[in-house]
Amino acid sequence: MAKMAAMLRSEPTQARSREALERFITAGEQALSDNQFEQLSISELAALADSSVGTFYRLFTDKEVLFQLVHDRFVHQAKAMFDEALDEDRWVGLGVADILSELVSTLARLYGKQEGMLRASIIRYSSDVGLRKDIRGVNQHISNRLTPLLESRIQEIGHPKPSEAIAFGINVVMGTMNHYTLAGLKNMTMKALVTELKDVLMSYLRVLD
Repeated sequence: MAKMAAMLRSEPTQARSREALERFITAGEQALSDNQFEQLSISELAALADSSVGTFYRLFTDKEVLFQLVHDRFVHQAKAMFDEALDEDRWVGLGVADILSELVSTLARLYGKQEGMLRASIIRYSSDVGLRKDIRGVNQHISNRLTPLLESRIQEIGHPKPSEAIAFGINVVMGTMNHYTLAGLKNMTMKALVTELKDVLMSYLRVLD
């Protein structure tokens, strides 16, 4: 909440203002999902949020602040998804192959659900230092969750440097997903991509039967 308050023109204290803020964030999410965020005017965003231009400017200085709030919500949701997917209690008695399969499947769900948000973030990545920090933070969060799970099953991994390989493997998968989101891969569906990425990780880490 402190980070959000710092970005807003004024922190909403009344229930009506908080509800308007939530509607604008939801409208921003929808606009990004439809690849329309950059094109929409403030009045069009306000209409999408069932609000007014005046309310927008009472809350935000500009569209960029709204984008940052939508992005922050995405970061929070992404971390929560992997907290659940890679919770160690889920994996008692299961091996590396199962964990890697869930990792790639969860990434696919995230990218499928947030394609517009991710596309916008990837495009802005090279010029926005704060955005790069946030995205790297998500990657690190995933790595922090995944690495202990795999290292506790180190006997199943044949790579000579498993810890480094795990971190690199995550970057390979994320990079491929980013490329798919931006440009696609000829004649490959997301379902097929998931299957291929699972095989790539299994082979690269040299997962033993």
